Amino acid sequence: MEDKQMAFQAIPNIILMNGKGPYGHPLSKSYESFSVTKGKTYRFRILNVGTALSFNFRIQNHQMVIVETEGSYTNQITLDSLDVHVGHSYFVLVTTYQNEVDYYIVATPKLNNTGSRNLDDVGVLRFPIPLQMWNMTAGASRPNPQGTFKVTNVTLSKTFILQNYVAEIQGRPRYVVNNVSYLTPNTPLKLADYLKNGSRVYNLDQFPVKSVNDNASYGISVVTGNHKGWIELVFKNHLDVMDSWHFDGFGFYVVGSQNLKNWYLGQELYLRVHDDEPNPAKERPPPQNLLQ
Repeated sequence: MEDKQMAFQAIPNIILMNGKGPYGHPLSKSYESFSVTKGKTYRFRILNVGTALSFNFRIQNHQMVIVETEGSYTNQITLDSLDVHVGHSYFVLVTTYQNEVDYYIVATPKLNNTGSRNLDDVGVLRFPIPLQMWNMTAGASRPNPQGTFKVTNVTLSKTFILQNYVAEIQGRPRYVVNNVSYLTPNTPLKLADYLKNGSRVYNLDQFPVKSVNDNASYGISVVTGNHKGWIELVFKNHLDVMDSWHFDGFGFYVVGSQNLKNWYLGQELYLRVHDDEPNPAKERPPPQNLLQ
C-alpha cells in the first residue's frame, strides 16, 4: 500500500463466484452452477464480499424480483440486472419460465477502468436436474421491515458532509475524508473516552465535517453525535471509481459496506455518541484492573 500504483490504481485479477472462477476462463479449475426445474421459483442470495469493486449481476433471459436487502424487506421490484456494491446483500426471487437450456449468470465490474481486461465472472443456471425448493411460505425474521421508520418529520440535530479524496501526505499515498487521513492512536478510543473524554489522546471536533481542509494531513478525527438525535450524512465521492461506506454499530438504510483498501489508507473517522447516565444495563463499567 506504500506504492502509489497499488494504492490508487490496482484492481483484482479476477472475480469469483462462491470461490470458483468464471465459466470458460483458462485459469478456472471449476465454475459455479445451479440446477433448476422449469416453472419453479428460487430464492437467490446475492452478496458482494469483495473489498474493491461494485458489480452488476444478471441471469441471462431471466428477471429477478427483489424481496430483501441488508436484512430489511423492500418493495418488490422486478429487474433484469442489479448493481451490488461492496458489502451489499440482496435476496431475489427467480422463476424459471424459459426453455430448458443452460443460461449464464454474470457479474460485471462497475465504474472501473479495466482497459481490455475481462473481469466478468460467469456461472451457469442449468436445466433440467431438479433441486429441492426453498420453502417460500416461511418468512425470515428480519429487523426493521420497510415502513417501520417514518423519517419525514424528524428534527435533525446535525448534518455531516463527508468528502473523500486521494492525497499524498509526507510522500505516501493516502485516502482522506475532508482532507484528513485517519491516524490510529496508541490508546483505544473507548479507553481514551473513559479517561476524561479523550484528553491527551484526541481533541473532540477538531476536524471539519462540513468543509474541506486546505491541505491534506493526518489526524485522529472524532466528532460529536447527539445521543438519541437524528443526524444527516451526506457523502460526496471525488474518486473516479464507485466507493462505499460502513458505519460500525449502526445500520444504513439501505447500504452498509466499505472498501477495505481505502479504509486501511485513512478513509475513516469516528462519531462519538455519549450518554452521561452511568447505567450498567446500557454499558458495563471498565474492569477494576484497568491501567490508567
